[in-house]
Amino acid sequence: MFVGAPAGEPVTTEELFLLHVDRSGGRAAPLPAPAREWLAALVAPAPEWAGRGIREV
Repeated sequence: MFVGAPAGEPVTTEELFLLHVDRSGGRAAPLPAPAREWLAALVAPAPEWAGRGIREV
C-alpha cells in the first residue's frame, strides 16, 4: 500500500495473484512453506474504501 504525504493516509492498494508451478511435474502446486510465510508477512488489511477483494472459492 502506498501512503501519501503529509497526512500519511493510504492512497493506493495492490492485489496480486500467484501461481506456483512445479517444474518437475509441469503442474500447479502449493507454494513452499518459506514462500507462503514470506508472503503472509506482507499482507495488511484492506482499507475501508478499497474495492471488492478476491475471495476464496
